[in-house]
Amino acid sequence: MQHLQHPLTPVNGIPAEDVFLVMDDLGSQVGMGYVVCQFQQHLDPDCPINIYASLESASSARYLLSGALVARARQMRDMNPNARARVYTAVRVDDEAQQAFYRENGWNLEHTEVRLKLNPAAAENRFPMGSVIREIPLNTQEEQMGLLSRMAANDVTHLDMGFLFQVMRTPHFRALGITRGNQILAEAVVAGNNKNCELLAVYVSPESRMQGIGKALVSHLMTVMASEGATEFTVRMMTRSAPQMALSRAFSPETLDTLTVFPELSL
Repeated sequence: MQHLQHPLTPVNGIPAEDVFLVMDDLGSQVGMGYVVCQFQQHLDPDCPINIYASLESASSARYLLSGALVARARQMRDMNPNARARVYTAVRVDDEAQQAFYRENGWNLEHTEVRLKLNPAAAENRFPMGSVIREIPLNTQEEQMGLLSRMAANDVTHLDMGFLFQVMRTPHFRALGITRGNQILAEAVVAGNNKNCELLAVYVSPESRMQGIGKALVSHLMTVMASEGATEFTVRMMTRSAPQMALSRAFSPETLDTLTVFPELSL
């Protein structure tokens, strides 16, 4: 018989009550999983509570562990009952067995992370009255942390100091922002080598959305990169994020490949 237990202490900063261990009769660990609750109103305004579930186990422990993680996710969801929520995980595109497990248990496998090629927009780019586009200074650690903090405040959480330091050394690195006075309306980061360039992050401040600012900033970056010889402009997008997909559609996107599958359950 297998049974569940919590660790005695937090695991990598995750509270012990959010971590589950599956133990067999001999006291050996045969599975571990955890859940992390994220409030992402900018990335996913239609479903702002996104609870990530990590599940690593032998196949025999998978049902027990997934049930416990979903139950804990429902408890997290009940702490904020007025907002839509989901629990989700990540599966490799080529892992058919894992995908089959989630599909058979009622998880939706519709949404993915895709890599898109963006093409120059046909329409004219218009910046807000009184705004300017400028390089974001990143000469000091304080300035670099400032950019990362602003990104994180707008649900762009995949950048960290180590990654930023790495991409800053690439030939086509740019961090540009649209500002009005001391107010930052939008920021974007791109990096690449030779003819290839990737849009790594972009956000528009909440009060400046629905004005075409994101499109104008990305289009300007594409022009700058093309002048440096980077004519292949790509981006990774979460198909579940309406803001991300709306931005990509302004550039006649071409799907290059699917990177990850995100099984999910609505809560």
